Amino acid sequence: MNTAVDRDALTTYLNDHLAGSVAALDLMDHLAEGEQEPGFEAWLAELRADVKQEQRTLQELVDSIGSENPVAQAMAWMGEKMARIKVGRSAADPASLRRFEALEALALGFCGRRMLWRTLAHLAEHSPLRSGLSFDELAARVEPHIAALEKLRLQAALDALTRPDDAETDEVARG
Repeated sequence: MNTAVDRDALTTYLNDHLAGSVAALDLMDHLAEGEQEPGFEAWLAELRADVKQEQRTLQELVDSIGSENPVAQAMAWMGEKMARIKVGRSAADPASLRRFEALEALALGFCGRRMLWRTLAHLAEHSPLRSGLSFDELAARVEPHIAALEKLRLQAALDALTRPDDAETDEVARG
């Protein structure tokens, strides 16, 4: 069954994801600041370049369907700044917790990217959505990023949410 595309709803949806990409890029910049792990900053730069490319693709799609919503992008920018306040809370909060929370937020955003492209692939099957893009390929490109982020996120969770057991620490000190 073919249906007509609701251009206003689709434009709103795409603008929300475009705004999310702005926030993700800012968050990646924040994660790169002061990073000490070898290779992490280079990996983030590669990830950032891929998000920028997808952002351009998304912008072209928005332009072909409707118009950009600067309010949505401004709200994403403000949301990222508010999240940065939380992620960078205080000197008393461990850097490991800030890193974990930032990686978790970024991982959620990448899952959202995958859902965006899957949604558009599904929509294209049921509606005349002419874009010339392979939404399935775009969704597949996100998978390795999600896997890498999950590995980093889980390691960061251990670093942030665990501490040496006092009994073990005492045993090591006595031994």
